[in-house]
Amino acid sequence: MTRLEYRSRYSLLIVDAFFGWIHQQRNRLDLVNSDPFSRVLVYVAGREASLRIFLGDPDVSIDTNHLERALRVIPIGWRNWLFNWTEIGA
Repeated sequence: MTRLEYRSRYSLLIVDAFFGWIHQQRNRLDLVNSDPFSRVLVYVAGREASLRIFLGDPDVSIDTNHLERALRVIPIGWRNWLFNWTEIGA
């Protein structure tokens, strides 16, 4: 089974159920616009098309963990390089 077939068979059902739930929650009458949960629902619903891209393209990763791990080296280095103004500090 290819990655695209697997996503079509299993992931599509989960994604459809998730966004169905999101739209259902947005229609609740007891939620006010200032509620943080309401803001999250609007945020996620506005990015639905972007979040569904991985369903149609097998080369797109579901998450960006590999990119975040690559960027994590830079902030750690900033702290380590803070005291490098002398040879003793380095």
